[in-house]
Amino acid sequence: MAQFEDPITSEIDTVTADVMKQFIPQDDTETPEPDTPEVAEEESSDEPEGAETEAEPSEESAEESDEAEEAEEGDEEEAADEVALPDGMVAVKVIDDKLVTEFVVKDHEGEEVEPPALMIEYKANGKVRKDRLDQVVKLAQFGVYNQEREQNLLAQQEEMTKEVESIAEQLTVREDQIRQLLEDEDAYLKVRERYLQENAPEKRVQRAESEVKELRNKQVEERRMVQAEQFYTGTVVPSLEQIASEYPEVELEEVSAQFSAALVPVMKNGVVPPEMYPQIEQYIETVLREWAEQKHTARVARYQGEKAKAEKEAEAAKVAAAKAKRSAASAVRPAVRSGASASKSTTKPKASMSVEDAEEDALNSVLASLSR
Repeated sequence: MAQFEDPITSEIDTVTADVMKQFIPQDDTETPEPDTPEVAEEESSDEPEGAETEAEPSEESAEESDEAEEAEEGDEEEAADEVALPDGMVAVKVIDDKLVTEFVVKDHEGEEVEPPALMIEYKANGKVRKDRLDQVVKLAQFGVYNQEREQNLLAQQEEMTKEVESIAEQLTVREDQIRQLLEDEDAYLKVRERYLQENAPEKRVQRAESEVKELRNKQVEERRMVQAEQFYTGTVVPSLEQIASEYPEVELEEVSAQFSAALVPVMKNGVVPPEMYPQIEQYIETVLREWAEQKHTARVARYQGEKAKAEKEAEAAKVAAAKAKRSAASAVRPAVRSGASASKSTTKPKASMSVEDAEEDALNSVLASLSR
């Protein structure tokens, strides 16, 4: 039965065959291409019906092969770009994942660089270990920590050894005493009698009362200390600061020293009794304030007198300097004679001092008069 020849179908088959030839490796013997539509039609009749659908996967495989070729070319370019290293040296990669501990790597110039991914092989505890650089640094940190801990433990052990030796000496002394009591009956009886006297009910009551009294006295002293601290910081210090601010010619240290000197006679065991607080407040507001006012007034008067005296002396020196300047100017002024007599005179004029010499002479005379 003759096949139906369709020109469109023949053209599609021809294009498909050309595409397949590009991706299918061919042998050394070339297959003849169909020159006529009849040959192409016969070849297309031998192919299965799904020949057109097989072209698509061939295109995908072509793209994958192109990508692989590009990757190989990129690797070759990177290999070509690498700097040739001398013999015995290799390029070490850096650690690109998270470090197990924080540390810094520096080059011979002191510049910080990325930690290299070095594997270090070493022997520890009789075994060969192989760890990365950051793990080795972490082990070194643990070693430093353990060394310091070991030193602290050694110090504590030494202290404990001394304490044990002291306790052993005390036990030896106690054993000697017990042995002596057991061997000497008279000594045993004396010690027993003394023990009974010390532990009699009356003695025990007295010791208990004494301990209670000491505890109460201690509590009273603590309360006094707290009250004294509150009184000093809350009442005394603000009052002293106010006095120093009202009378600025008196320093706060002077006021505090005067107050401390007046406080010594009323102190008991280094603390002012609470019943003396009102009298201390009255002393600050009357006696201490009056003392500061007197000091302030006296110093102000003295400063004002010294200031007035200095101003007066400065004014007098200023006037004297002005007079001396005028006298010096008149002394150096040249004498002028009239007409022809002045020109015909053959006598030489008297030599006169310069202006600077005259001013210096006048100032020396003024200073000499002030120093008298």
